[in-house]
Amino acid sequence: MGEASPSRLILGQLATCVDGPFGALEDIVIDPSSKRVTHIVVRPHGSIGSSRLVPFGFVRTGSAVSQLSLQCTLSSLRELPAVEDLVSFPMDPPGDQPGWDVGIKDTWANAPYEAGALIDFRPEPSSGIVIAFHRVPKGKIEIRHASAVSTTDGHDAGRLHGVVLSGPAITHLLLRRGHRFWRREYAVPAGAIEELASDSVVVSLSRHQIKALPAA
Repeated sequence: MGEASPSRLILGQLATCVDGPFGALEDIVIDPSSKRVTHIVVRPHGSIGSSRLVPFGFVRTGSAVSQLSLQCTLSSLRELPAVEDLVSFPMDPPGDQPGWDVGIKDTWANAPYEAGALIDFRPEPSSGIVIAFHRVPKGKIEIRHASAVSTTDGHDAGRLHGVVLSGPAITHLLLRRGHRFWRREYAVPAGAIEELASDSVVVSLSRHQIKALPAA
């Protein structure tokens, strides 16, 4: 067999099953020690709280960049594990569950109760702060569009756009810099990825070295 053809996972791209579209690629789950993609997270269109953890083996590599082809049916995809969960502050997301780690996290404030009769239905005091988090397989990390990507000297390296793969192995990290009127995409070699953690990537390049990379 020859080498695997390079392919791309682009965050936000359409995810389609063999019998129709499902939603969009939301996050990428990676083994940080090997820099290999183990799973992806796909969110169905128009749904909240129902993103699915999809094994990378379901992904058909080498397909068009505009969409992500999944080798499964819509019904079988919906049977895969949901990744999202919630806890109320000051509780922390449980990090000691067998087989699972905490991936990305978001915090927001619930809408306050209006004064009046509804207050009687809230007997316990609450901070009104909710932590939403994803469960990922033990030892894996999760990255997304909003993940912080920084240089080793602490500067912003750009916005995460996706990854280039050879099979499941990451060969390059795709970053975007600029704004809507001037935007450029860079491919950072996997060898320059110094640290991978959930929602955080550190590259061993300076901002000037990133800008000197050829456009992806």
